[in-house]
Amino acid sequence: ITSSTVTPKVSGEVDVESKAADTLIIGKTARLVGSDLLLVDGRADEGVWITGGALTEALKLTVSAFNQYTVDFVTPSGATLADLPAGDYTLELRTRAGRDVKMQLYTVKHNVTVKAS
Repeated sequence: ITSSTVTPKVSGEVDVESKAADTLIIGKTARLVGSDLLLVDGRADEGVWITGGALTEALKLTVSAFNQYTVDFVTPSGATLADLPAGDYTLELRTRAGRDVKMQLYTVKHNVTVKAS
């Protein structure tokens, strides 16, 4: 099932504290900005992951707040540069075209640079 009126889009990402665009700082809150960012809390297949770079598999990030236009997230508690070395990565926002679990799952990608705090 899809919704013709809902198309998740990411227009940017920013470190909340430093305001650095397209930057994820280990242990700091970052924010994806866009539209139709319709996450449902607690669904294992929805949220924000980081892929590429030095990672051999996707790392799920911890979502702390979200609404239709923004998703705030941080690296998992205890994650360090050893787990996520500095460099270029891809954020993947996985969300549905609506709140119903039967709706189509979208993966929206955005390039970021990971830095130490």
